[in-house]
Amino acid sequence: MDRRSALRRSPHPRPCDGALTPSPSPTSGRGVYLAAPRLSSLAWYPLPHPPADAVLSAKGAAAVLPELVVSDFAGTAMKEEGAVLVAYRLALTTFDIPFTEDDLAARRGASKRAVFQELAGRTYAAERVNDVAGKALATFEGALQHEYETGPVREIEGAGAAVAALRQAGVKVALTSGFDRGLVDLLVSRLGWADLFDRVYASNDAPAGRPAPYLIYRAMMDLGVHDVGRVAVVGDTPLDMQAACNARAGWVVGVLSGAHGLETLGATPHTHLLPSIAALPRLLGVG
Repeated sequence: MDRRSALRRSPHPRPCDGALTPSPSPTSGRGVYLAAPRLSSLAWYPLPHPPADAVLSAKGAAAVLPELVVSDFAGTAMKEEGAVLVAYRLALTTFDIPFTEDDLAARRGASKRAVFQELAGRTYAAERVNDVAGKALATFEGALQHEYETGPVREIEGAGAAVAALRQAGVKVALTSGFDRGLVDLLVSRLGWADLFDRVYASNDAPAGRPAPYLIYRAMMDLGVHDVGRVAVVGDTPLDMQAACNARAGWVVGVLSGAHGLETLGATPHTHLLPSIAALPRLLGVG
């Protein structure tokens, strides 16, 4: 069975088994399968320049709706316009923790506490790591809190409406973040989303952050979802998608609205790539 036939037959492609991992095309090299509007089948587009109207990697509504959608926060539901990287650079420089821009890019979507512990652990003695990392995290959170209290906080266009449409269709929706609880609550309040989601989780609501699957499992347990194959995970970073793979989620949806573009997300196992979470109801045939 070829790749396209397998995708059409399965309502839950398994990306971690290689269902949609980009592979060489005999004529086009590396690329991804995307379905443009009005196309009846998948088409191969070479990376990094697919057509502007190519928006989905599986055509048509899902045969079975997910019971639960687990969405990332910054870059997926909320616009992230550079404040996180600025705060990282400030905190790491203040505490003489060496880093590169590649270090930060690779850790987008991770628990911020874990990032500081990991990077501090490369330089400081073991007995000092927790102290230095904790102080750096506090500086990071202070900078972000000031920015988010005084600067604009905006949703990804159509994110709130998409979540509302999913919930109206009977799909449970959880919001997850690599931020600690204080920042998450501040952002949810500023966005007016206190009642939008079934559950909202911060990084400290699970024993480990992405790429561990525990925030996904926490949402499943709290919301009474038993089959991980009926869970859709949506995120803008490879770590979001790796967490979905590690959970064995039925839908692993990358969105191009945040930290990474098609070249990076297209090279990460997935079931679908969307321009933003606003396209998710259409993908699932709701709204």
